[in-house]
Amino acid sequence: MAEGLARRMGGATHAYYSAGTEPSVLNPLSLRAMQEVGIDITHSTPKRLSAVPLTEIDCVVVLSDAIAFESSPNSKQFFWPQPDPETVNGTEQERMDAFRKVRDGLVPRIRSLFL
Repeated sequence: MAEGLARRMGGATHAYYSAGTEPSVLNPLSLRAMQEVGIDITHSTPKRLSAVPLTEIDCVVVLSDAIAFESSPNSKQFFWPQPDPETVNGTEQERMDAFRKVRDGLVPRIRSLFL
């Protein structure tokens, strides 16, 4: 979701990557949460950190406290821990609300990167 939001807010002048330590498949609830705000992430594919050129990136945002890595010493780094909405148990509505909460919490933070 963060990559989709960044692409929308930052435009085509930047490259955006989203990666994790154990990427799996794109969660359908994540797709729905993003479609609700008019962002299509159906072509996004979860990537491993090793697939991202970290030494070439000028801004790194870490959303999980489980991730530690080396990036370029010249990159700005932000630590914005978010609860993993995929770990929420409950009704579909409760699970969907968890995805919405993360999405909506990221919006002002990501917007601040482009001001």
